[in-house]
Amino acid sequence: MKIVFIEPNLKDNFGHVYTVMRAIDDYAKSYRDNKYEFFLVSNENIKNKALNSFNKIYPEATAGCFETKNPTIVKNYITDIIKKFNLKESDGIVFPTAHFNEIIAAEKLSKKTSSPNFLLHIHQFYPPMQDSDSIKNKNVYNSNKIRFQKILRQNSREKVTIATTRSEKLNKILSRIARYKLPTIDVPMYLKNNKKSDAEFSFSFLGDGRREKGLHLFVESAISLLMKSDEYNFLFHIPNLRYFSEEKLNNIKLRIDYLKKNYAKNIVLIEKKLTSDEYEEVLQKTKCVILPYNPLHYDKRISGIAEECGCLGIPVITSKGTVVGENIDNREQSGIVFKYYKENDTLTTKSLLNAITTFNKNPDHYENLATKLKLKFLKKTNINRYIDSCVKLLTKT
Repeated sequence: MKIVFIEPNLKDNFGHVYTVMRAIDDYAKSYRDNKYEFFLVSNENIKNKALNSFNKIYPEATAGCFETKNPTIVKNYITDIIKKFNLKESDGIVFPTAHFNEIIAAEKLSKKTSSPNFLLHIHQFYPPMQDSDSIKNKNVYNSNKIRFQKILRQNSREKVTIATTRSEKLNKILSRIARYKLPTIDVPMYLKNNKKSDAEFSFSFLGDGRREKGLHLFVESAISLLMKSDEYNFLFHIPNLRYFSEEKLNNIKLRIDYLKKNYAKNIVLIEKKLTSDEYEEVLQKTKCVILPYNPLHYDKRISGIAEECGCLGIPVITSKGTVVGENIDNREQSGIVFKYYKENDTLTTKSLLNAITTFNKNPDHYENLATKLKLKFLKKTNINRYIDSCVKLLTKT
């Protein structure tokens, strides 16, 4: 059986689409049985530095999940991939990340008798939004619900399997829309070294500077804390500020400049994109990761950074109403949950500030719990478990 993993969003050597595919690549490289053949496909515009880090990957996908509104483009490149690898009805195609277009394309192709089986992994309900605050508009939810309804209820399920992450809310809402229970798959993590280093940074914000991730809240909290005491140090990794309105973008830039000017010795600011290895090295040197996510965006969406923290035994501070917050409340992850006021950034900042202060009084408690829970994270994000899940869903066993 041939299994082709297509990651249309893979273009560079950082981010979770990259690390998931690296995990699959390592598995395929070490696989010694002749029961399955594994192939990896990236976006056609993958950079050489990313391309060269894989044992073998084919740059064939012509559009990322959210780069086109035309599912025919996706259907056409999948057709080419089926021909390239000579895929038959006993073979399978897996999309580690998928959304509307990939489902529509797979459904159309599955109508052919000789079509391979498809497995599509849905990570989020909403596509990216240029202004993250537009999620407050009920029409945004309704339009996505209607589109999912149309797509999921046409799912034949014979050759096309649609799965979600283990976000309970995402699975429930899509299962309710589909009128059948969707399976769940854990996202595999790829860490070269799952051991923590000695902490150099007390509190860190890592990954991407999207507004819904709450960078503006962490910046304001850091300023307030540093005005009172210089015992704190913070790391900000913000390579790509986006999804802010113009006014809010200008304001966050001014506040970051204020931090640089007045508290340079207490902060580390990384404004470039980090490679996967560089990112992992910074993460390992962090005592606590701040995830002040907007619950409207992250109540149905897992956090890759939180999963990595779990695998490394690093506590997190996050917002109530998010998937990560629920994990902490259920004692599945170590950290503190703070109240998020959806219409009041000032109150939310104060709430986050109090959480940071609470953690700082007794960090050992949270670090010890994170260490105890680490093994569970490593088991559920294990690549062997992920591949087994994919095979079972493709073969209906």
